[in-house]
Amino acid sequence: MRDLTTYKVAAPAPVTLKGRFVTLEPYDAATHLLPLWEALGGADAINELIRYFPNDTYKTPEEFGAWIENSRANASFVTLVASENATGKIVGMASYMRPDPKNGVVEVGSVAHGVAMKQSPMSTELHYLMAKHVFEDLDYRRYEWKCHNENEPSKRTAIRYGFTFEGIFRQHVISRGGNRDTAWFSMIDSEWPLVKAGFEACFRRIISTRMASSVSGWRTSAARSPPVRQAARLHDAGNEIAGDGGRGDPHRCGRHSLFPAEYRAFDRGLFAGTRLHRRGGADPRLLLDLLAQGPLSAAQVRLVSQA
Repeated sequence: MRDLTTYKVAAPAPVTLKGRFVTLEPYDAATHLLPLWEALGGADAINELIRYFPNDTYKTPEEFGAWIENSRANASFVTLVASENATGKIVGMASYMRPDPKNGVVEVGSVAHGVAMKQSPMSTELHYLMAKHVFEDLDYRRYEWKCHNENEPSKRTAIRYGFTFEGIFRQHVISRGGNRDTAWFSMIDSEWPLVKAGFEACFRRIISTRMASSVSGWRTSAARSPPVRQAARLHDAGNEIAGDGGRGDPHRCGRHSLFPAEYRAFDRGLFAGTRLHRRGGADPRLLLDLLAQGPLSAAQVRLVSQA
């Protein structure tokens, strides 16, 4: 446990975060409101997309924009807009919420992915960039993800990205005229190095796959893979770290835990279903030390598995 006697961090501020596939930049109404409204489906689709937000129904971009501005002014949201690097088009949004700099805690929320962004490397990289900023730039200790307990896709995504499920806050709030039980997830600073390694292996896998496809003459998008393969590629990343070049069976992913109960951040996560799955209780620092040396050999995998 780190020494916290002199711990002091600042609240998150508007920031630009640039990745391989997507760039996040601070929301500006004049620049972003109309294209963001359209990217999220406009009046025909936006309310279904954000149906689990504890918000009103929006009929116009002005109403939607008023909610964003109110959240920034009165709830300390730092709202970031995502744009596709290959085209420059706006594809989604996310916010840092409920900052608690005294304790080094912040939440990611109000996440909305447009059609172009869903189940693509852009959505994965958005969460990688935001988590990386929280832990490496801001030096925060805890990163939270909360969602309506009925929002099954959000809960699955939180686990897949390395968050730990912590429980249900029953009758937490009244949302859209009904009860909302809220599911809580978190990631902490000591878990970030391994989660980061999984994200980055995923991106290497995506890039290498695209390079191979280009050589073969296949026509691939410069910033988006076929959505049906994204979840599998996240788990292929774990196989790459395990040293088998991503040849694991993606259909097996999601049924195993990398670490025992106290390391549930990785349960059904980036490395689940790979040869790093183990039943023992080895210290995860052993795995981090091995990962720092490069892809694991078969002997090293056995060492971790038998520890």
